[in-house]
Order: sequence, then C-alpha cells, then structure tokens
Amino acid sequence: MSGANDQRYMEKLLDKYDRLRKKTAKAIKKRDRMSYHTYVDYKTKYVMEVGSLEYEFLKVENNLLRMRRKIEIIHNLMDNDEKVDISLIEHMLDREFEENELKLKNMEKDIEIANILKADKRLSLKEERDLDRIYEGMILELHPDINSEVSSDQGLDWEKIVWTYETSDLATMRSLKEVLEKGIPSYGLQEVGFYRLEDRVKALSETLGRVESEIEEMSTNFPFDMVDLLKDREWLEEKKEELRENTEIYREVEEELGNYILKILPQSAIFKN
Repeated sequence: MSGANDQRYMEKLLDKYDRLRKKTAKAIKKRDRMSYHTYVDYKTKYVMEVGSLEYEFLKVENNLLRMRRKIEIIHNLMDNDEKVDISLIEHMLDREFEENELKLKNMEKDIEIANILKADKRLSLKEERDLDRIYEGMILELHPDINSEVSSDQGLDWEKIVWTYETSDLATMRSLKEVLEKGIPSYGLQEVGFYRLEDRVKALSETLGRVESEIEEMSTNFPFDMVDLLKDREWLEEKKEELRENTEIYREVEEELGNYILKILPQSAIFKN
C-alpha cells in the first residue's frame, strides 16, 4: 500500500474498530442487564403470581404419587406373605422420591427469595438508567473482551465492577467511575499497526456475535419466555384458578388414599423409626 492508501485504510479500520467497541459494549451491557436484573425481576414476578400456587400443587401431587407407590409396595408384601415394615417402606420411598423433594425444596427457596426481593428497596427508573450508563462506560474502557491491554489498577478490577453492577450499588459505581476518569487511559484507541488492528476487529466481531447469540438464547428460556403471559391478566387469573382447583381435587384424593392405607394395613405391620 502507498502512504496515502495506508492512512485511509487505517482511518477506516479505526472507525470500524471504534464502532465495534461501542456496539459490543452495548450488547454486553444488555446481556448483563438481562442476567443480573431482568431475569430476577421476571422470575420474582412469576413466582409471586404463579410459582407459589404451582408449589402447592406439586407438593400435593408428589404426596399422591408417594402414597400410590406405598400402596403398591404394601400389596406386594402382603401378596407374598412378607412383613409390612412401614419405616422400611418410608426409607425406600425417601430414596425413590429424592429428586422430587429436591425440586420442591428449590421451589421453597425461590418463593422465600421472591418475597424478600419484593419487599426490597429498588432503584428508581432514573437511577437504573444511570447505573446502566456508567456500567456501559466501564465495559467500553475496562472489559477484558474489549480491551486486551487492561489490567487491574486503582481498584478497578473487572470482578468488582460486575459485582457492583449486579448488586445495583449505584453509589459505589459512581465512585468507580470517578476513579476511571482520574487517569485510567482509554485502551481501545491506542496507536497500533493495522495488522494488529485487523486482528482486534476480527476478535471483537466474534465477541459481539457470541454475546448476541447468548442474548437470543436467554430470550427463549425461562423466565423471558413467560413475559407476554405475565402481562396477560386473563391468562394469569385462569392459570391461578386452574392450579387452585387441581390442588383442591388432589387434596381430596390424598385424604382418600390416606384412609385406604389405614384400612389395608395388616395388624402385624411394623411401625418403628
């Protein structure tokens, strides 16, 4: 290339690189907003609206499945003239239904967390926008996927920045922004040869594509796939009513099965811990 052509090519490459950096920073901020904030907001809303009722339904359903299995085991033992050891049967059922119990415990935790988050003080919309704006600026200057030269300096390690954003600590984020503005260099537009710059443009393009794919995948998974339904009050009311009705029906069956188990138990049944 001639000198003039080299300069024009370099200018175009720098412009493309600068645009890529900004676009990638926006994409990373969007992904992290979805991961750390929007995900929590939608999951909390789902749990508060539907999840607690689903938990009650699944708990009763699990009890029914366990009781039916218990009846099956008792019948098999009696048909083979074997002793009916209730404590042994319960231990066996504990193992068989361990996965179901774990799922219910996780749902209990989700409900507990949702109640805490619902009562937690939130940033205002203006404050959230300020948090996002500062975080995007931090990404542009300090994110390792955008700035390969960046190193931990003056307390601006990336993990600390991410944690500050994740916890919505706006005051600390503003302090970190001040540290950045007091002398941390802009890494993205330092003078480099165009061959090295070409490599950076390629790497950034790959990073952008990966982040956009992650955003797309997240958008199709829970709780993002429930967003439209959570806005549909008619669907929500129908869903809640369906869960309440089915839970009540299952509780009646649960009571019947409990009485049936008491009737079929032989007098020789063993009860011990």
